[in-house]
Amino acid sequence: ILHERKAGIACFLGVRTGIRTIGVGKTLYCQAGLEKELVERGIDEALVDILKWSRTQKGRGMSADETPDKNLLQGEGHPIIIDQIPIDASKSSSESTGKAFDDLDERLDRDVAMKELAEFSSGLGIKLKGNDGTVWAAALLGHGGKIKSRSKSKSSTLGTKKPIFVSVGHLISLEEAVKICAELSSARIPEPVRQADLSGRELLREQKPDN
Repeated sequence: ILHERKAGIACFLGVRTGIRTIGVGKTLYCQAGLEKELVERGIDEALVDILKWSRTQKGRGMSADETPDKNLLQGEGHPIIIDQIPIDASKSSSESTGKAFDDLDERLDRDVAMKELAEFSSGLGIKLKGNDGTVWAAALLGHGGKIKSRSKSKSSTLGTKKPIFVSVGHLISLEEAVKICAELSSARIPEPVRQADLSGRELLREQKPDN
């Protein structure tokens, strides 16, 4: 649970109602050494590793049998990939994920990476491990891409390059929470949360006094 008290609104609601809940945030809640720069670097390294791995799988089907550090969660379309090697705040930034950039430019072009990722995955989840040894949450990106952009006449089939941060709320595992968020996302944010936000903003506009 990505919260300093290990209990946020999602957890509170789940415990009070007895239903399964998931915590979702657009902004990283910096906790246990999980700072923005470290997480962004770790996401880029994980993307590099995933894209290299996918190229070795082409022509023989997507299988994680030979790569136990990746878990493929099958959905309606392409599988959602959970990287089992976390971004680890207890290590230096250069070894936070155990991966190296080697021949890749450190300034990874995420637009290009998302285009390639969309060919075989409906989302990529990367676990976030604090310097206390706790897996607090997962960064999810490469999901969504089903809603028409304001700047484009057609909807994009590419997932979002900006991550959201998913954590358990109540009665759910982190991997299941990531899978549900990816499957329910037409845009960056899971649709139930997005619709609630849109409804709330509309209500505020209606209640705002006329100038």
